[in-house]
Amino acid sequence: MTRFKSSAFAQYLATAVAMIGLSQVAQAEDGSKWGGFFDAGFTLSGPQGVDPTVLRDAALYFNSTSGSTSFTFDMPFTAVTPGSNDLLIGFNKAQAYVKHSYSNGANWTLGQFDGIFGRERNDTVDLFFANQGALYASQPVTNTGIGVGYDLSKTMGVQVYASGSNGEGTSSLGDKPEFGAKLAMSGDYNIGVGGYYQKVTDTTKLLYTNLTVGTKMAGMDLGFEATYAKSGDSDAGMGFSLNGTTKVMGDIEGGIRAQYLSKIADFKEMELTAGLRQKMGQNLTVKANYTYDSTTATDGATAVTDHSGVIAAVYGF
Repeated sequence: MTRFKSSAFAQYLATAVAMIGLSQVAQAEDGSKWGGFFDAGFTLSGPQGVDPTVLRDAALYFNSTSGSTSFTFDMPFTAVTPGSNDLLIGFNKAQAYVKHSYSNGANWTLGQFDGIFGRERNDTVDLFFANQGALYASQPVTNTGIGVGYDLSKTMGVQVYASGSNGEGTSSLGDKPEFGAKLAMSGDYNIGVGGYYQKVTDTTKLLYTNLTVGTKMAGMDLGFEATYAKSGDSDAGMGFSLNGTTKVMGDIEGGIRAQYLSKIADFKEMELTAGLRQKMGQNLTVKANYTYDSTTATDGATAVTDHSGVIAAVYGF
């Protein structure tokens, strides 16, 4: 993670914008493409939170393709804290990897790439709701290592990877490696099932499994997710998520997400989110969410409840 003053960042951003303009010519010549998104919004929280208007999430993307080989670069940036003009650049969601595909359906990826589990992706531009749910924090954000994929059929594929412990780069690849796999099936039901094994210490091993299911029914997009994690002799952690979205009127969609976590992070948590999303043209999306969050740190303790609302404007290009 690197910290820049906003004035320095402005120079980097101005350079990137100029390169994006030049890339319109480059796209036709070498298959290069620039993109990105910008998410700004206002958050109103209860006693446990703060009330900032901030740059919530953003990134610049670059992809170059030559034949069966591609290079992807994803540089995220966001505000450090309310009350500061500093920005974080290249924090834990950054990607940089090379991918090569073969005609038989096989491919390999080398570098730092997004985690392969869960229904909610790392960038808010890819979410229906303004933020990821509580269960997202239990999943690998990025892995640094090698991934291999194979298309078993038009509707079924498998991914496997070997890396250092997720979020730790390659520093732990030798002594604390992580090995993961996922089987994905598409059709009337989109199903993903997989998990990873990680050596935490010489005597402690972590086993993580994840199941996702998505389908369309009665005009609604429905999704379910379940997670199980067990580390050494500690109690197993479990998490569940259920969500549904549908068109309300015109270009306005509504959605509900319910999540329950038990001992994923040494506490129990119930989170309920309701939200609206409106696409205002090809690039701009506006989101409004309300979230109820109840957390119990230990058995028998009093639950801590927080209410929060978010209004966000997301521009993707």
